[in-house]
Amino acid sequence: MRPIIDPADVDDAGLVVRTDYSSDVAWRTVAALLDAQQDDDGWVYHVVDDPAWAGASVDEVLTAAPKSDGVVYVADAATMRDPYPLLAVNTTTREDCEDDEEYDYQMQCGREFRVLPSGLVDVSANLAIANMDFPEFAAMAQADPHGFYRGSATAQAEDAPEPTPWDGWVPCDGHLLRRGQTLRDACITSPNGRYALSCFDGLMCLTRDGVGIWMPVGQGSGTGIELGPEGELRYRAATGGTWPLIPDFGHLAGRRKRWPENERGGPGPAVGAHALAVRDDGDIDLVDEDGRTMWSFGTAHHVRLLDDLHAMAITRPTDALDE
Repeated sequence: MRPIIDPADVDDAGLVVRTDYSSDVAWRTVAALLDAQQDDDGWVYHVVDDPAWAGASVDEVLTAAPKSDGVVYVADAATMRDPYPLLAVNTTTREDCEDDEEYDYQMQCGREFRVLPSGLVDVSANLAIANMDFPEFAAMAQADPHGFYRGSATAQAEDAPEPTPWDGWVPCDGHLLRRGQTLRDACITSPNGRYALSCFDGLMCLTRDGVGIWMPVGQGSGTGIELGPEGELRYRAATGGTWPLIPDFGHLAGRRKRWPENERGGPGPAVGAHALAVRDDGDIDLVDEDGRTMWSFGTAHHVRLLDDLHAMAITRPTDALDE
C-alpha cells in the first residue's frame, strides 16, 4: 500500500510525485529544474520523494493525491531522460463534473500529457485561476512535434525543434470559411465590411472598424483555423496536426457555453456546417448551405457589452475640476 499524501502538506502548491528511482543523477537534474520554476511570486511545488512510491501507477497516484487544482505531476521513467518531461495528469473525475458533457470535455484530449519543467508554472497557474483548462494544454502538447508542452504559447513555438511544414493550406475567399478551407494569416469579413475575423501567427481576433473586440487564447505560431471535410471546426498546426476548436467563454452565467452534443453525448459536433461566417452584428456563426445559423460563438454579446460600457463612460457626469 502506498503512503498517504497529506493535503495539508501540499496546500496550494503544485504536487509532484516521483515514481522512478532508477537514476539519482537524473533525478537531481529534474529536482534542480523544478527548483528553478519556484518563482518570487510564491509559486512552489510539493515534491513527494519517497522510495515507497517506486513503480507506482498513475491510478495509484491519483487515488492518493489531493485535487491540487486539477493536475498532479508524475516523475516517471520518461522524466529521467533529457529533456526531462513530467507527466501531467488530470485529477478530474466524473463525480467532479456537473454532467457527462463536462467530463467528456475534460477528457477529450486524454487524461495526461507531457510537460517540460519550463512549462509547469504556466500550467499550474492557469489551471488555478481557471484561465485555461486541462484539455487546452493537452491539445498544445499533442500539436508539438515531440508531444511536449514547453511553456507559454510563444515559448512552445520558439523552443520546439524545427518542424516539417504542412503544405495543405487551402485559403478561403475572404468572406466565408468553407469546408476544406483554412484561415491563416488572413481574415474573413462581414457583408457590411465592419467586422473581420482574422488569424495571424496563431492568434484569432475579431475586430470592428479595425479595433479588436474579442480574442480567445492563442494557439502558437503558424496555427490556423480549418473547416474540415465534414464541417468540423478545428485548429490546424503548422505541421499539419489538428485538434477541435472548442469555444471558451469563461464562466458566463455560472457555466461554460459549449458545443451541442454529438452522437456519443460528447462535445465537438460542428459536423455538418457548410461554412463559418461573420455577421453584420459581430456574431461568428457556423452556417448551413442556405446561410442559416447552426451554432454561434455569441460574439455579438461582447459587442453589445462594449457598446454599453462605452455609452456609460461618455454619459457619466464628471466632477468639475478645481480652478
